[in-house]
Amino acid sequence: MSHNDEGAETAKAASWVEFFADQPQNKLRVFDWSVSGFETCIVVHGPSFRLALDIGACPPQAISADHVFISHGHVDHCGALHQHMRRRQLVGLPPATYYVPEHLVQPLIDIARLFSVVHGDEDEDNEGGSAKLSTKDKKSKKEDATVADGASAEAGSDEIKIYGKIVAATPGDDLQLSKNLRIRPFATDHRVPSIGCLVYCKRSQLLPKYAGLPGAELAELARNGEQLREARWEPAIGYTGDTRFTVLACPPEPDLLKVRLLVCELTYVEGPTDTAEKYGHCHLHDFSSRANLFDNVGQLLFVHFSRRHSPDQVINAVLTSLPEELRSKVYCGLNALRFYRS
Repeated sequence: MSHNDEGAETAKAASWVEFFADQPQNKLRVFDWSVSGFETCIVVHGPSFRLALDIGACPPQAISADHVFISHGHVDHCGALHQHMRRRQLVGLPPATYYVPEHLVQPLIDIARLFSVVHGDEDEDNEGGSAKLSTKDKKSKKEDATVADGASAEAGSDEIKIYGKIVAATPGDDLQLSKNLRIRPFATDHRVPSIGCLVYCKRSQLLPKYAGLPGAELAELARNGEQLREARWEPAIGYTGDTRFTVLACPPEPDLLKVRLLVCELTYVEGPTDTAEKYGHCHLHDFSSRANLFDNVGQLLFVHFSRRHSPDQVINAVLTSLPEELRSKVYCGLNALRFYRS
């Protein structure tokens, strides 16, 4: 196991972790905050993007995420949606986009609207220098916010808008986040309808026929107008959300087991496996008995541990249960568990 063995497991301060630090084009900074049933928010910074995977909490590290993926409707995975909207508004950041299971689009819009009503519309200077519109101004001024199609609603005579865009994430769809970033949702196997996602990054790669040529020769070919490179979409990150191991044993998307970083739930590290099966989660035994499935995965980040386990129990179980080849790829996300167990 990398990064957090031997001493680091006793650290109390929440921290970022860097993956692929020696590869500038592929480097990822990750902040994990996840405890089963309590709250989950995994923040990923790539070379050109800031993404949050679930928003069951809104730690300060998540505020800058302008794209948020929500895997399912349990409150520990989506309960801080409005808090994230509000905090971005307070610091002057533009509205984020939230990618959610299709059946949750309207309920989450409704909840966000209700929070807006509860919060009130008093004039209020925020740190970004702009002020919220008062109710009487809503009809005459356009708020700097966007809503999903069909999201407008009436409260009395005033339209309530939310500070963000909530869009449907349907398994199999490719959702373009930017010119170099897209996500592809896939169905998972939890006890409620749920999805995971693949995050693809566009990379410019040397065409295979030019591989191995010296730099001077490549430069000459380029000067002569030869096209040396092509753009390819590479599977950078996989995120399972909450799921049984079946989504890994029989992946709905082949690229799930080819990603550079797999962020995967591991709720139970000890005890009977039938508890994990009953509640729609993964057990450490699943990974130790099927370690070969991850031969083509770059690194794994385990999250969503049960609060019944201490951080030391998690680390010891992973160290003693996984074969070395898999163990060397694993990092256990323990920031939140350390907080709740301290």
